[in-house]
Amino acid sequence: MNAIRGVAIGLAMLASLAIGAAGILKFLDLAAFERSLMTWRLFSGDAVRMGVVLTIPGVEVAAAFAFLSVARARRAAAGVCAVLLSAFAATYLVEALVFGAPDCACWGVLHQYLEMRASGWWVVARNAALIACFAIWRLADREGPPTLGRAVGALEDVRSARGRGLTLTEVLVVLVILGVIAAVIMPSLFRGRQEARTTASLANAREHARVFAVYAGDYSDHAPYFTRPVPGESTVLEIGEGRVVRVRYFSAFFTWPYVLGMPYYHSRASPAFVSAYTPVAPREAFDYLYPCWYLAHPEYWSKTTRKPPPLQLRATRLADLAVPAHKAFVVDDALWQFSTIEGQPRTIAGCADGHAEVVMADRLTPQHHLGDGAPEPYSDYHGHFGSYNPMLHTLGGARSPDFTR
Repeated sequence: MNAIRGVAIGLAMLASLAIGAAGILKFLDLAAFERSLMTWRLFSGDAVRMGVVLTIPGVEVAAAFAFLSVARARRAAAGVCAVLLSAFAATYLVEALVFGAPDCACWGVLHQYLEMRASGWWVVARNAALIACFAIWRLADREGPPTLGRAVGALEDVRSARGRGLTLTEVLVVLVILGVIAAVIMPSLFRGRQEARTTASLANAREHARVFAVYAGDYSDHAPYFTRPVPGESTVLEIGEGRVVRVRYFSAFFTWPYVLGMPYYHSRASPAFVSAYTPVAPREAFDYLYPCWYLAHPEYWSKTTRKPPPLQLRATRLADLAVPAHKAFVVDDALWQFSTIEGQPRTIAGCADGHAEVVMADRLTPQHHLGDGAPEPYSDYHGHFGSYNPMLHTLGGARSPDFTR
């Protein structure tokens, strides 16, 4: 009987460790946890979503700790864990199966929905298995709440039949062990996750560089150019299912996937449009930005030679690029925003020679301080005022490198 109880509590402890680890991982990157919930219809309200982000990780960690180290609270902790697992599985099924596909043209939202549909039953099966671990323990625990010693009782029966709570020494030992495990495993998990994100973003940037090169081959060596440099007129872009958007001239810097999506990626929801540093993109915008300097003569990107549009607005030929290996077709703005908060600003550039690399902030060359243009009289043209995104408004345009060696 002790052996059965030992196996049962061992399974329950493994399940609680998994829940505690999930909570710790959420604590390590609360911003990513919040972004992962932004497209959930059940959490569309900011207050509701923030409540979930701020409470769920703490509840997971607290319930796991209580089950592992406080014998008298073990039954309550197991109940909390089972409720968390059931609620998450039910929420997942409602989001994936009940609400159906999103009705917007957001690349990241649709990609997230498709992934959710593909993994829905796996999530339910995983959570059911974890709940079963707690159920097995409860069935074996009918004679009274076991202690940690009873889990070891499968090897050495040194506890009384009624059991007792953990001593202070035993609690401290459990805390030390958990602390050591967290100190050893969590940094490596975090680094591994960061490396995986970087690898995925590099692959996306290389794919975009390849596609842009193919586009140039199809259009007489010109980089993508599809917005109208006509005063007072915007460009109408078709975004699928009969929907259109109107954009200004320099807004091509973030709307290029609308144009290149179907002919070059064969999809209006290519995962390559979403950076690995943005698990979801709950907006009609994209993470890989196309430099604005491709849309104007190099003199437009000089403080002394800029003239009011449309005098210097034109397409750029790849043959005009002075240093293709240091001129970006796209830059990962999600990584830039993430790393700026982190304190190590950097981005990933997919370059005109076909390669992609990580570029630290100290390698960036100067930007035009007005960005696309001053608010007036350039309001018919500019996509954004200022140069807060890397490599979009490089001084000298095509004639200067976006970053140094």
